[in-house]
Order: sequence, then C-alpha cells, then structure tokens
Amino acid sequence: MSAEPGDPLPYRGEFGAAIDFERLVAAKEARVREHLLSALLSDPHLADLDRDLRFADALLASQRGTFDGAAFLDRGRLAIGAYVQRAGPWLRTVFTRDEHVDLCLLHKLVSLVSSLDPAPRAAPPSALTPSQRVKEVFGRAAHCVPLAPICGATLLHSDRALAGRSLYAFRLSTSADRPSASLGTARPDVGRSVFVDDVDVDPRTGAFLPADGEPREGHVPTQIVIKGVGPTAYANNRFSPRASGCLTLLQGERDWAHSELLARGGVPVYRPLELTLLPYCEWHPEMGWRPLVIYARLPLENLRVSDLQLLSLSRRRAVIATLRMKLAACAGVRARRITGADLVRFFAARLGRIAGLCESGCTFGGRPFFHGVLHAQNISLLGELADLGEGRFVNDSRELDAAYAASDYVNPESTWSPAVQRASREATLFRYATHLFAGLVATVLNPIEERPRRELDALFWRSHGEGAAGLRADHIERLLGA
Repeated sequence: MSAEPGDPLPYRGEFGAAIDFERLVAAKEARVREHLLSALLSDPHLADLDRDLRFADALLASQRGTFDGAAFLDRGRLAIGAYVQRAGPWLRTVFTRDEHVDLCLLHKLVSLVSSLDPAPRAAPPSALTPSQRVKEVFGRAAHCVPLAPICGATLLHSDRALAGRSLYAFRLSTSADRPSASLGTARPDVGRSVFVDDVDVDPRTGAFLPADGEPREGHVPTQIVIKGVGPTAYANNRFSPRASGCLTLLQGERDWAHSELLARGGVPVYRPLELTLLPYCEWHPEMGWRPLVIYARLPLENLRVSDLQLLSLSRRRAVIATLRMKLAACAGVRARRITGADLVRFFAARLGRIAGLCESGCTFGGRPFFHGVLHAQNISLLGELADLGEGRFVNDSRELDAAYAASDYVNPESTWSPAVQRASREATLFRYATHLFAGLVATVLNPIEERPRRELDALFWRSHGEGAAGLRADHIERLLGA
C-alpha cells in the first residue's frame, strides 16, 4: 500500500510510504478524499470495522464540521469488541506481540480521529535547539538537521502537567515544509533519533534546567533524545539496517511501560518524558495501518558503549573524564575521588546487578524481563538500558529460556558472536558489554588502573547473584563501593 503521490513525509516504511491522515483530511480535492477512503479500507481490520463505523460518513461529517470524535470512538470500541469476539484467534496470530488486540485496533481509530476532529489545534511546540554537547563529542561526524513541528499531534503520556500540550512533536523537515527555527543534532549509529536541548539534571530529584554553558555543581549534563523523527543520514547503521525512521505506537507504548516497571524495580533506564501520537501511519501487510509516535526520553548519559569505538583517543579521554564527573555528582562526592578503575568496577557491578534483576524478576512481581536486542548500542556508558520496546516480561525461567531460544540471538545468519548464539540467557550479553567497556576505557587509563578480566568476571557474577536476590542497580553510591 502506498500513500498519496507527493506525500511530503520523511518516513520510508519497509512496505510502502507512510500516510498523512491530517493532510488528506484537509484536502479539498475529491480525488484526495477518495484516496484516503480507499487507503482506510485497504486495511483488512478497518474494512471489517467499516460495517459499523462507515468511514465515508465520518469523512463527510469532518468536512461539514459536525464530526463527533468522542461518539465515534465510543462506537469504535463496541465495533472492536464485536470484531475481536468474531475473529479473536486469527487476530492473535497477527498481533503476536501484544495481548490486548483491542487496544491495537483502537490505536488506529485514535490516530484517524485526531485528524478528523474539528476542534481547534493546539499551538505548535516551542522551538528546539540542537545539542552542542553531542556535536562536541562527535565533531564533524555530527550535524544539525531541521525539524518541522507537527500541529496535529496528540499527547498520550507526559511526566509533566502541560494541559495536553506536546513539547517534542517534531519530525525531520522536508522540502514541502515551511522554514522552522527548530534544529536537532544527528550523530553516527543513531538512525531515527535526534538530540536536542542540552540540560543539567539533578540526579537526586530528577529536576532539570537548561544548560547555560557553565558546569552546575551536583548536576549531570545531558540532553533530550527524540525518537521517531524520520530517517537521519545514519539510518542504515550496523545496529539498525532498516531506514524507515518510524516508531510505531505499539513500540512506544511498550517502551514506556517497560521503562516504568524496570525503573521501579531498580533497573536504570532512559527516563520517558513524552509520548505523542502523530496523525501518520505506516503500512504493514498483516497489521494494516500502524500509527506512529514521537518519543522523548531523558538519560543521564546519552553515549552508548559502542560509541567509544567511534571516538579518537583524545575524545575518548574527554568522555571518560565527563563520566567520572557524572558518577561523582550521582554519588555526592568530589570528582577527583572517582578513578578510572572505580568507573570500570562500577560498570561491571551495575551490569551484573541488572542481569540478575532481569533474570530473576524478583523486583518485578516475579516476572523476568527479556530485552531481545541487547547489543552495545542499547547500553549507556552509565549502564542505563535503552530501547525496551522490543522486550517483554515473561512468567518464569522456562519462558525466559524459550524467549532466548526463539530470538535472533541464536540465528546462525545473524551478526551475534558464537558465544551469544550458544548461550541461553542475556547475562552473556551483559558480561560481553562489561568487557567491551573495560577494554575501550583501558586505552586511555594509566596501566595501573586497568582491571584484570578475572577480577571483573568475579565482580560481575557476584553482582549478578545480588541482583537475583533483589538488590537494586540504581544506587550508584553503593555500587561504587563494590
């Protein structure tokens, strides 16, 4: 299925271009409206719901300014309930990752209603500024990209009370967009995210302030990550070969929910700031139209373990110095007290704890967590987990083993190492990331500070046992003493 020719969206879906509901709804030409109706009915799930909802009538009511979005969604819930009752077993083979099929179907209607509803649009979000700190780390390999505000976006979740107003509803600009004052920083190995608004975070309260160019004592310098903006120049990278630039609502909702549950259970993750539904959908042959979102997160450290491989020794040395300062701020001590050896031991202890927590699930109600794509680009230099939308909670260790056995980790045609392919638990990947981090950091340490592999292994597995027993991985001052 393809979108209307000339569609200005930047997204490049695997099975066709994304569709812009808002633009098609607003179009005055009859052929464009007919294309929208045809596109809606090409989705087998929407086609079934059309028997009760009559999308043609909804489009006409929108043109006349009489469309009632709330009433339409009420009818939609009833129609979805009847559809799931009729076709539930088949639908569960289509939406295999999500047990609440009714919500998967409702998301489609919510995305459409946000475009059909004649209610006044909220003012576009304030302009975003590119991250200068990311630019300083990657130099000429990072560059600023223009961002276009998305006026028809609908705020779904936010960690701040903003009366329904999105702060981060932006996508990559195209030639069809008006000039915008907003810019983001794109950088290597990150294909559908940009970095904006350098901030300083108080690690004790979570409050953050705009960076003013000077270090703030007791604060951690970082920036906000906006995911799902479209494919940057780095979309086809070694960790993510797909170039669509999209983030689906199902992925965003899962990531948000997993992040909250893991954080409550003592696992450090990228903090969700905002999830915003877009009036855009991408096509999937079985699922039909999949709504897209913008997802803003706030980490304490944006750089990932694999990023150290991209940096020169001088920049790597500067990054390690910044990490020591961040650890000191989190632990409430002076930076000079944190040595390079402390940094490496902290990382090994934290990843061991996380591996044990995820494997036992004892702080998540007894349900282990399986990440599914635990490569070095999904672990930050402070040991935070990122990109949790492909993961899932399982009921017990047997299901955890089955999840690993069914994953891409064991695919002989994948790029995972033989050790990963032979393993049965993700502790192997956490341990690999520990040694990769230690090896890369060692290139800029005084040789006396290097930690022997055997020592790190012993620390990792001891911490793994502590995590399995329920000791948290988010108490930095305690892990520093490991």
